[in-house]
Amino acid sequence: MPRLWQSWIVPANGKPSYRLVLCHEGELNWPGLFQISPNEQYIFHVQKTGSGDNYGTLFARDSDGVFRLTTLTSPSLPFSDAAWKFFQQNTQLEIALYHDGVEFLSWGEDGKCFEFSLHGTDTGESYWISDWRLHFNTTTGRFFCTPSQKKHNLKSIHYRRK
Repeated sequence: MPRLWQSWIVPANGKPSYRLVLCHEGELNWPGLFQISPNEQYIFHVQKTGSGDNYGTLFARDSDGVFRLTTLTSPSLPFSDAAWKFFQQNTQLEIALYHDGVEFLSWGEDGKCFEFSLHGTDTGESYWISDWRLHFNTTTGRFFCTPSQKKHNLKSIHYRRK
């Protein structure tokens, strides 16, 4: 029988525990990774979903202290989809990937920004992406690349030779 995973928030202040509602339909067969911001207002969650695949989601603490899933842009998109949309806008590459996902890198000291990277392989196998870095600002709700990330990202898209 497969092991199914659930994630629970257990407040240290004695308030009742509650199940973290994840952005995945169906049962989870793998554990996830959770990165808590230094100011404890956000959780970045990376969930493995298959062989070489994962997705990232962002949870924000509401005024009632409960962490809730955030969606970005209009129309609303899950976090990973919005990150890939940002990638596409900045590279002009058509996105049709497999073995794609995100990797958390670090929180900023104030907890309002974090760095992560994208990876994946084009379904036509004409290129693959490794360690394409970007930031997300939790205050503005926007993705951005620093100048050093832009330079780094030039070497993160690899094309197959014909």
